[in-house]
Amino acid sequence: MKSPTIVLMSILVILLASACASTQPITEPVAVIEAFHEALNDGDMDAAMNFVADDTRFILDTLYSGKAQVRNFYEGTMAINTQWELGDLKAEGIAVTWIGQSTHDDGGFAPGPFEAVVQNGKIVSFKAL
Repeated sequence: MKSPTIVLMSILVILLASACASTQPITEPVAVIEAFHEALNDGDMDAAMNFVADDTRFILDTLYSGKAQVRNFYEGTMAINTQWELGDLKAEGIAVTWIGQSTHDDGGFAPGPFEAVVQNGKIVSFKAL
């Protein structure tokens, strides 16, 4: 029979290992897109922008060049409580495609297919298809 000290130490090692694993940066392309939109849905602009490259290009109805322009766009969407839903996410290397839609307070609804390129955990390009 194991001593209580050994059992306790084993539990602490497992907890420490799982805590360390959860602090690893998100770099897998699909996970980056999901985390970016989850942060937007949670109203956490700083967390969302952590997934955006400084020199990114988002092409939606307009071209948004650089993190500052992208942030400004999404701050506007947060002002009307936009919520993003993603489906059918597929990765092909560093490119991710998905079907997304957004809804917001004024009843607007914006469906569409999207594509993003993710490198080193950052969205370097994002466009509506």
